[in-house]
Amino acid sequence: MARFDYSYYKEIYGGELSEREFDRFSLTAADVVSVLTGTDVTESDDECVIRALCIETDECAGFAGGNPWTEAESAGDYSASYDTSRVKDVCGMPVSAGAIAALTRCGLLTRWSGWGKEKP
Repeated sequence: MARFDYSYYKEIYGGELSEREFDRFSLTAADVVSVLTGTDVTESDDECVIRALCIETDECAGFAGGNPWTEAESAGDYSASYDTSRVKDVCGMPVSAGAIAALTRCGLLTRWSGWGKEKP
């Protein structure tokens, strides 16, 4: 049985974080995925959950120190604007669309989350 740990993340999932970075972000990812599924996923051996954990770990690392809700920024001649309407979050932490897809595919996303449904 598979288990979510650094060796799975690196060898099977193909993650690129160092072990130190993995340790830093995987706990937050587990919290996010636990909220999405409504269960404690830290000891799960479900492949869909483990894949979602790996994806969400990368998502947490990608947003470290950044603000995913920045709508515009500029410096000198540079300026950019971003569409933040599709950024999903759990308690302020961005959620990866890939993690949502992995959980949805296996029927593990809680009904209350509302992901996958367009807002009116």
